[in-house]
Amino acid sequence: MRNRILVALFFVFSGAHSSTPFATLEVNSTSDNPARSGAPAVTDIHINVDTISATPPTDSHGHASEFSVNVSVVEQLIVTTATDETDGECIVDCSLRDAVALAGNDAQITFDAALAGQTISLTLGDILVDKVLTITGADLSSPVTVSGNQSSRVFSLNGADLTLRSMILADGAVMGENGGLINAPDAASVLTIEDSVLRNSFAEFEGGAIRFSTATPSTLTINRSSIISAFAGTFGGAIAAFSAQISITNSTIASGLAKIGGGISAQGDSSLTVINSTIAHNGSGGGSALHITDTSNATLTNSILANSSATIVRLCMIGPDASVSLNGPSIVEDGSCTAQDTVVEADLRRLTTPTPLVRALVPHPDSAAIDIADNLLCPPQDQLSEMRPFDGDNDGSAGCDLGAIEFDRFFADGVETPQQKVSLRRVRGHSYSVTGEVCPDYVCQELPAGCPKDFCEHSRALLRA
Repeated sequence: MRNRILVALFFVFSGAHSSTPFATLEVNSTSDNPARSGAPAVTDIHINVDTISATPPTDSHGHASEFSVNVSVVEQLIVTTATDETDGECIVDCSLRDAVALAGNDAQITFDAALAGQTISLTLGDILVDKVLTITGADLSSPVTVSGNQSSRVFSLNGADLTLRSMILADGAVMGENGGLINAPDAASVLTIEDSVLRNSFAEFEGGAIRFSTATPSTLTINRSSIISAFAGTFGGAIAAFSAQISITNSTIASGLAKIGGGISAQGDSSLTVINSTIAHNGSGGGSALHITDTSNATLTNSILANSSATIVRLCMIGPDASVSLNGPSIVEDGSCTAQDTVVEADLRRLTTPTPLVRALVPHPDSAAIDIADNLLCPPQDQLSEMRPFDGDNDGSAGCDLGAIEFDRFFADGVETPQQKVSLRRVRGHSYSVTGEVCPDYVCQELPAGCPKDFCEHSRALLRA
């Protein structure tokens, strides 16, 4: 019989920088004699910086049981200042740059609560990451923005495994280089972006926001995030990748611009997977949404490619040796990706939300994207972390929508007399209000008499105050 005991341990190491490691102690107590199965219990656990000891458990007969102790320590550094500085320590204060430089492998960097909603403007150039590292603002009441200050990118990766969570990267700009916000130019790297926004960035060459240019395959994973307003002088308004593995789920890429590939440019032997995501309102001279070339391949699942900035530019530009396939339905408004594209207008609207961590496009109530996705292939939540599927077309059957956001309808609630505020709320609790008259039994397609003209448009646009 095996008894497994987990003990969470918190302790502080002293050293060159101020960090708070924490550990999980796992004790496995084993007895091969069934008669001894009733008693094992580990007692007298002792831990210090150098050693760990424990008294082995015994059964009712006083026999010791075999046991093992496994301890893992995750180093945690807390950024305490928005000033971009490098003084080589995190004792008096700790900048993001110092935290990254001082962190060990597998460390986690968080932010002091006082930095919620603040901007860290980089004045010393980009920050090099060459280790396994997680940087997260998930515990903050509002996210930290790390800005390139319109004079540099934010991160350069060199053999890194970097996870960014609940953050905003903004205002990156590089001249004569690639990667307006993040660049991985040399050794293969792994980048994971979750619940974050990358916005307002420029690269004179490739990758207005992100560029992976290593010959060895790197991995880029984007979940529940947005890349907005990224510009590249050549390839890949939002993302340019050479021989990379790219996975994009529940995410939005919009308002990108490049000479080729306004959204994503996949080159070399790249592999691109797009699941329940929206790539729209991007512009280029070819492939306003996707540029897939060389021997690269792309697979679209339950996604939307829409709204090229010019009607003469195709949404997809596919090289002769490259390929794009569909796994389940996807809307490609001009049918330029595959012969199986759903060729119909997606009819998207901009979503304004209470949190700056979501910048997205949602279907109009009459959109063909609602409830037509493959439920078996869609993630259980959308970009807003709302549950899928939902009955967006109100036909009594819940179905996943195509794209990053699962649509649901607003309804009027709590209105008693004319001229009061009409409260509109999503079925799942997000609320906003507009000023208007009573609109009982409101149906968006049938504007009731006496309602303000903009009432239906507010509902259709899904704006949340």
